[in-house]
Amino acid sequence: MDETVMQRFPEQHVSVRGTHSEGKTARQEWRATRFYQVPAAFALCALAIGMAPVQADAATLSRDELFAGEYITVTGENFGPPNLSTSYLCFFDNTHCVSATSFGERAGWEWSDTAITGQVPNEVPISGDIIVYVQAKKEECFPNLGYCEVSTFLEARARASYTILPKILDVNPKPSATRNQTITITGTGFGDQIGEVRLDSYLAAITSWTDGSITVTPPAQLVGSTKQIRITTGNAKSATSDYRVAVGISNDEYSYLQEYLEQVYVKEAWALAGTNEVIVAVIDDGVLLSHPDLQGQFWRNTKEIPGNGIDDDFNGFIDDVQGYNFLDGNTDLSPKGLHGTAVAGIIGAVRDNAIGIGGIVKHVNIMPLLVADSDGVTNSQIVDRAIKYAADHGASIINLSFSTSGEDQFFPQLDASIDYAFSKGAVVVAAAGNGDVKTGAGLHVNNFPQSPVCNTRRGTTGLGIAALDNTDRPTGGNKIATWSNYGSNCISLSAPGTRLYTTTADAYQKEGKLYGAESGTSFATPLVAGIAALLKATYPTMTATNIIDRLLATADPIDEYNPEKAGHIGKRINAFKALAAGKPIPALVSFSPHEFNAGSRLLVSLSLYDPLYSLVLTPVSGGSDIRFSSGEITVVNTTEISIALPTSLLPGSYRLRLLSPTGEEISFLSESFVVPIQLVSDESTQSKQEPSEHRAQIDEPSSDIQEQSGDQQSMTESPIIIEKGETVRPTSEIKSELLPEAVPNEKVAGSGSRSVVTDPKAISLINTLKGRILLQVESKGEAWYVRPDTGERVFMGRPADAFQLMRTLGKGIANVDLERIPVIGSSKAPSVSELAFTKKHAGKIFIQVQEKGRAWYVHPKEFRRYFLGRPADAFEIMRRTGLGITTKDLSLIPIQTFR
Repeated sequence: MDETVMQRFPEQHVSVRGTHSEGKTARQEWRATRFYQVPAAFALCALAIGMAPVQADAATLSRDELFAGEYITVTGENFGPPNLSTSYLCFFDNTHCVSATSFGERAGWEWSDTAITGQVPNEVPISGDIIVYVQAKKEECFPNLGYCEVSTFLEARARASYTILPKILDVNPKPSATRNQTITITGTGFGDQIGEVRLDSYLAAITSWTDGSITVTPPAQLVGSTKQIRITTGNAKSATSDYRVAVGISNDEYSYLQEYLEQVYVKEAWALAGTNEVIVAVIDDGVLLSHPDLQGQFWRNTKEIPGNGIDDDFNGFIDDVQGYNFLDGNTDLSPKGLHGTAVAGIIGAVRDNAIGIGGIVKHVNIMPLLVADSDGVTNSQIVDRAIKYAADHGASIINLSFSTSGEDQFFPQLDASIDYAFSKGAVVVAAAGNGDVKTGAGLHVNNFPQSPVCNTRRGTTGLGIAALDNTDRPTGGNKIATWSNYGSNCISLSAPGTRLYTTTADAYQKEGKLYGAESGTSFATPLVAGIAALLKATYPTMTATNIIDRLLATADPIDEYNPEKAGHIGKRINAFKALAAGKPIPALVSFSPHEFNAGSRLLVSLSLYDPLYSLVLTPVSGGSDIRFSSGEITVVNTTEISIALPTSLLPGSYRLRLLSPTGEEISFLSESFVVPIQLVSDESTQSKQEPSEHRAQIDEPSSDIQEQSGDQQSMTESPIIIEKGETVRPTSEIKSELLPEAVPNEKVAGSGSRSVVTDPKAISLINTLKGRILLQVESKGEAWYVRPDTGERVFMGRPADAFQLMRTLGKGIANVDLERIPVIGSSKAPSVSELAFTKKHAGKIFIQVQEKGRAWYVHPKEFRRYFLGRPADAFEIMRRTGLGITTKDLSLIPIQTFR
């Protein structure tokens, strides 16, 4: 919103209507004139009265959870016409106001007697009230003085509570950050109170926080690249955005750019990979043999003596020590372009050598076979000879990163070549092709078959590979690249194919570099070829059929992301699943015991313990998962481990789950274990804490207007005073009286560690008072709420503090369930089921979901609900239902503080 819209109230003037005779005394004239000349003081007081929450009718918002900048509608009654300069729509307080007369000048703003539509300002505080102010008049007459006074002031005609939701508009640097970079998040609705920022599940370090901008640094413990950034504001509202902090998959200089390997879970597969040598033939435009990141990765024909001009192994090729140039008919393997070198790097660049990138297969022998000229052109006869050479010389995987293009471009004779390679135990992996040359769009190869991809017979004797746009974050890289060919008759699998960072031949790279980002089905293909080779290195006895079947069976479905191409691009390859399918998968068997305290240890039995798999605790009733790091797990033996539960674990029921490295649930125990309520028992520490310390931890409302009337201070300025009511009996007289158990694992606010109480008197007192409001006798009735779920007391402070706690601690409830709880004052006797339901939720605060968050308090003894309304209403409920308690007894109840 334009800042010029927002304005503070102008001073409201007081008019005087004289009714006295011309002969009134000078004292009477002076009195009237003096009053008229000091309108500001009276106007301020009148304005303050108009702003008091108890004087405003409830209004209805089109939504009570808002985004800054959106348009909202306030409905109510008697707002008046839109042409009154003394009527205002205000956000939070009198500093964020727009007069009714300015509505007509602004698009989308409307004012009527029953509805007002306006735009939420960007700078508004993240929680508060939206208030409609109108001008009101008050007349006071003084009969003995013979005149009357009429004062005008602004009255809060209606108000409704709102909460601003955070919105992330941008994250920099783009498109991703590295672990040592500062990240700046810009948006709206972050608020002034520092919340938290997470990168996936990792807590980031916050360096600055304002309502519209947050800067953070990634945590040092990141072990893998992240997918999401999440902010949680001071009012517990969250916003997320897809964002990658690139950590790298190896110690290689540019490995942080190899997100494509992470997307198909290559790093997880490395933990399972074997070390057997595998020969992979790269039939292409040559490979730069001198590339520093490919040294030691090339195949060598040990039967051939280099440079002697003799066919030592009698295979028909002279001096074919490292491969052969089928295009020129010699052994000169100097690349004709950068294409083949880029393909080779994806498959087998040296990993963890601190330079460049990391290839998929560590123990690989790349066999370079040159078939294409500098324009990438070859023919079927040359390709046929190269495929057979690769198969005859021990290649387990043959990579064909080329394709024909257009109509009538299928060469049946390559069927025999690929069938021959398959019969020799080799898997041919062929690129789908990059679409029609004229249009740039992918071809439907069912209608226009291409070679060699359609010679693979769709996973029978080889694999045809389509390319995915791995840079498409909304789909997680699962959407097909627009230029990739497709077709169910030829395509077996899909793999990332957009901007894959890899090795290049510097003579053909635009900037003369040895590395660059390349796109095309040509580069999706070596991803699959590399994973196939990794599978062969791990399971050397696997046949070509075994490898093809395993890759197809373990791939991830992606049709939901590609509805127009469903069934025509195969599934996305998954390296970890492909390798893990040949190994025992652990499963959860049991755990003990079934009731634990936070900070205790849980003994877990598995069919087999494997550190690759993650143990996760999931709250039964919803909430964030808790993952266990290696430092929290003690290995007892191959089938038993012990895990340390977090000391901050909240009471409730939890389910134990086992996740694969790819994040899928592979095992869980349907039975859950319970963390009981735990209570702090250090009397010396608790009794010394003063309520003022806790008041300081709750944000106080900011307003230039004090709520007061006459000489009497309002409830916002001082604690309540106990006048009448019950007083808690001494702890020695209280019998243990447990309230009904709270609903398991409801999400609760606050955090912190707690120790177990052992004092029977304290436990008895806490169990008796759960859900009650307590008024501290020696401290002028300062109020506390004893949470029914944790047994901790929460300081309620002033009206605004109490109202905020109501929002923080309240549980959402539907109207149909709320109606089962009788309202205070109702003469209707509840049914047996209604009474049971009410007792189950005794002492809780509920937020009425379908009524814009109207709040209710369920009295734990009367079994009736009280309407909490506005801040002053909530405070009045404390006065009416609170129990007097001494500081000594109160100190037995642990205090909850909020982060």
